[in-house]
Amino acid sequence: QDDNATAFSIDAENTTNNVALIQADALTTAHGFKVASDSSSTSTRDVVRFVNDNTSATATTVLYIDQDADHNALTIDTEATTTHAINIDAPATTTGKVINIGDANALTTGAIASFHSDSSNNDSRNLVYIANHHASADNAVGLYIHQDGADASIELAGNGSIKFPGTQ
Repeated sequence: QDDNATAFSIDAENTTNNVALIQADALTTAHGFKVASDSSSTSTRDVVRFVNDNTSATATTVLYIDQDADHNALTIDTEATTTHAINIDAPATTTGKVINIGDANALTTGAIASFHSDSSNNDSRNLVYIANHHASADNAVGLYIHQDGADASIELAGNGSIKFPGTQ
């Protein structure tokens, strides 16, 4: 593509079959589909964007990843140092959850969420940060833990402790 026009466009009218299918059954070390950009532009842009513009399509999943192998389904390798690796921008949910990890019923000795740092940096930092910055949100709970089992709801291990402010 040599000029400023769309290089590839599919305007499909099909309703029950794939618009595009890449079958890479013999793929060993390359990529089944790769979108790359080496532009030095500092303007706001998306390298890949998925859009579902119809607000009535309430059962539509915009991106679905099905990983049957025992390996990561999604890996993000970012060199960002001052911005987020994952950003959920202004979710409009009112009764749902912004992030939900459900049906982890096969979990045995692993963890539903793991936050790990092995940095020797001694700067003040938070591994998990929960903030409710609106003073009028009196009924918002900062951290809610529900434990039906007989084991502890919170367990501290290692050299950890709980620190409370001098005044309430």
